[in-house]
Amino acid sequence: MLKVVIFFAFLAIFVAGTEYRAPTQWWNTDDNKEYKDGKHRVPFPQCLVSGAKSNYLDSPSLIKLFDKAIDDELKNLKHEHHENKKHHYDDEMDYDNYGTKGDHHKSRSAATAAIKLTRDIMTVLACDLNGTDTDNLEHFLQKFKMPEEFCKYRDAPDCSEKKTYRTATGVCNNLERPYEGSSQTAFGRILSADYDDHLSEPRRKSVKGGLLPSCRRVSLALGSKPLFNREYNNFWVIYGQFMGHDMALSTPVTDTYSTPISSCTCDSKHDWNKCNVIDIKSDDPYLRGQKCMAFPATAQAFKNQICSLGVKEQMNGNTHFLDLSNIYGNTLRAAAVLRSDDGTLKSTRRHWAKLEFPPGQREGKSCVDATYKQPCFAGGDSRLMINLLFSGIQAIHLRAHNIAVKELHELNPYWKNNELYEVARQINIAWFQRVTWNEWLPILFGEENYATYFGGKGSSEYKKGASEYKKGESEHKKGDSEYKKGESEHKKGDSEYKKGESDYKKGETEYKKHVAPVTYNEVATAAFRLHTLVRDLFSRCTPDGKRIDQLWLHDINAKAKFAYDVEANGLDSIICGAFYDYGFSHDGNFAHQIHHRLFETTNQYKQLWRNDLVAINICRGREHGIRSYNAYRHHCKLPKASYFEDFGDTINYDGIELLQKLYKDTDDVDLFVALALEDQIPGGVIGPVSACLIAEQFNVIRDGDRLFYSHHGVLTPEQLKEMQDYPIHCFYCAFVDIDEIPLNPFKSPNDSDNMLQRCSECRPFKFNYWKDKSS
Repeated sequence: MLKVVIFFAFLAIFVAGTEYRAPTQWWNTDDNKEYKDGKHRVPFPQCLVSGAKSNYLDSPSLIKLFDKAIDDELKNLKHEHHENKKHHYDDEMDYDNYGTKGDHHKSRSAATAAIKLTRDIMTVLACDLNGTDTDNLEHFLQKFKMPEEFCKYRDAPDCSEKKTYRTATGVCNNLERPYEGSSQTAFGRILSADYDDHLSEPRRKSVKGGLLPSCRRVSLALGSKPLFNREYNNFWVIYGQFMGHDMALSTPVTDTYSTPISSCTCDSKHDWNKCNVIDIKSDDPYLRGQKCMAFPATAQAFKNQICSLGVKEQMNGNTHFLDLSNIYGNTLRAAAVLRSDDGTLKSTRRHWAKLEFPPGQREGKSCVDATYKQPCFAGGDSRLMINLLFSGIQAIHLRAHNIAVKELHELNPYWKNNELYEVARQINIAWFQRVTWNEWLPILFGEENYATYFGGKGSSEYKKGASEYKKGESEHKKGDSEYKKGESEHKKGDSEYKKGESDYKKGETEYKKHVAPVTYNEVATAAFRLHTLVRDLFSRCTPDGKRIDQLWLHDINAKAKFAYDVEANGLDSIICGAFYDYGFSHDGNFAHQIHHRLFETTNQYKQLWRNDLVAINICRGREHGIRSYNAYRHHCKLPKASYFEDFGDTINYDGIELLQKLYKDTDDVDLFVALALEDQIPGGVIGPVSACLIAEQFNVIRDGDRLFYSHHGVLTPEQLKEMQDYPIHCFYCAFVDIDEIPLNPFKSPNDSDNMLQRCSECRPFKFNYWKDKSS
C-alpha cells in the first residue's frame, strides 16, 4: 500500500491528470519488466514514469505525503528539544544570535522533509541512481513542488521602497529575483553536489571501493609546524576570516530553530541530517581519551528558492553579500535588537577605555568565561567571539558606524534616526568593500594576478613616494580648496577620478543583474577556509606600540577576559599587536592551537574536550557533497590528474607523496586538503585552483550586488572619490586606540616601504559630501 501511495504522489503532480508523454529516451521502455516484478532496481527516472501508473490515479496526492513528512519532522524536533534539556554543559559557541528563529523556519523544516521524502520514494520504487547525472536528477525532481504554505519564496515581496538601502536580510537586492543572495537561503555551487547516494548522504566512499580515509587521519598527516610570511600581518589574516564569516554561515541544525543540537554524541554517526561524528582512535597523539568529535550538521535549504523535491543543499544563515551582516544582523529581528533609537548601534563603555566596545550579551553565551562584569560580546553573528582580534574588527566597524551617525546628524540635523542609521551603514559597508577589493585581495592574489582575475590594477593606493598623503604635512590644507573646477581633483599622477566627468567611469563598476550573487558552497567550505594562515600567538601592545606580551590563541578563543584587561588597554591592545605580528604561511601546516586544541573546554563530567578544525573542515566538505580536487582542477582549465604525479603542476613532491599515502585514487582527494598543499601563484599567497575559485566567488558577489559601493549611481562622484582616496591607515587610526600605524595596515611596519604613520597627522574623513543639499 505504501508503494501505491508514494508512486501516485509523483504521478498526480507530474502528469497533472494527463498521460505522461516523454521523448524517446532509454527510460521509456520497460522491456525487462524490472519494475513490475519488484526484484530489481530500475534506472532513474524510468522507475517513476513506467509501467502501470494508471492503477494509482485515485490514490492520495503528494501534498498529503508531504504533510505527513512535515509532521514527522516536527515530532523529531520536539524529541531533540527534550534531549537538549538533558545537557547543561557550555557549548563553545552560542547560536541565539544566528537569526535562526522565525523568518524561514517553515522553509527549513520543509527542505529537510523534502529530502527525506525524496529518499524514501527512491527507495520504495527501487530507483537505481548509479550513473545518474546530479544536474539532470535535480532538474527532474524540481517538477514536484511543495505546498505553498511551506514555501516563503512563493510570496513576491514589495521592493518598491527597498531600492536605495540594503535590507537586513538581503531581500530585494535583485529587484527581479528578490530572494537571491538573501540570508537563510541555499549556498550556490560551482559544480553539482557529489553525495554517496546522489541525494543526501555524505561523500564517504572511494572511487576504487571501500571508504575514504577518516578526516582525523588525514588531518594528522598534515603538518603543525607553520612558518611566518613577512608579506602580510596578523591583522590581514583575521580580517580575511572576518570577511569569510560575513558572507557565509553554515547554519547548524537546531531542535526548535533556536537551540543547537546538543544531543549529538559518538552514537549519532549515522544520522546524516542531524550530526557529524569524527571517530578518535585510542592512540591519537593529542586527543586520546576522547572517543569522537560530534557537532551539528548544517541545516538544509531549497536550491534557487524552488520549493520541491530534490538533492540536498545547505543553508547560508548570513546574507551572501559582503555587507557587514555579521555586525548589523541577518534578520529583521536581529537588526532591530542591535540598533539604538538614535540610529547608532548599541555598544558598551568602560571608564578606562578611550573607545566603545560591542554590547554585552544579556543572555546566552558566545564565550566560556563570561561574568556579569565581563560579558561576552553580542552582534549580528555570535561567532564574533571566535577570537578577540576578530572581536576587535567587529568593534572597529561598530565604532565607524556610530561616528558616522554623529557626523551625519551634525550635517543634517533634520534627518530622522532611520535615515541616519541607513546612510551610516551605507558608508560603513562601502569602506569595508573598498578595503576588501582594493587592499586585501591584491595581497591574496598578488598585484599582477589581481589585474588578471579582477580586471583592474588592484592597488595598494598609498605607497612610499607615491602616496598623496605625506607624512609630516597635511595633504589638504585649511583654506585651500582641494577641488578645483575643471581640474584634476587630485594630481597624484595615477588618479582615476577627474572632476567634471559626469559618468565617473574610472573607478566605477557596473551592476550585472543577470549574475546571481551567491556564496559558493565550495568556497565557504574549502577554498576560503584559509586556516593555514592562522597563528598560535597573538601579541598585545600599548597605544605607543610597545609590546606587552603574547597570548595563546586558546586564551582568546571564545573567551572574554583579556578584552577587559584594564592594565593592557583591553581589546585595543590585541588589535595593536596584530599590526606588528606576521601571519603564518599558506604551506599545508596548521597552528597547533586550531589543529588539536580548538574550543578547548571541560564538559559536565570534568572531561577535557578538544576539537580539530582541520578534520572538521574535511568532514564538513564531505557532508556538503563537495567534489574532489580533481573535479575543480578540470573546472579551472587544468588537466584532470590520472596519476598522483599529475598533480605536479600545482603541488610539490612532498605534498603529492602525502596524498598518495592517504588516498586510493586522484578522484578521492578532498578539496580542502589539496588546496592547503598547493604551491603559491607568483606574488600571491594561495595556489592556482584556490585563486580560480576565490576569484570566481568575489567577481559574482561584486557584479551581482546591486548596491555595491562602486557601481554607477550608488554613491555620488564626490562621495566615491573620497571613499577611494581616503588613506586606509587613517581609517584605522580613527577607530583604534593607537598612536602610530603602518602605512599599509595589512603589512607589518618596516623602515623601507611601510613606515609607521602618526595618527595625529591624519585629516578627517570628509563627511560633508553626504550633506543633504535639499535641507
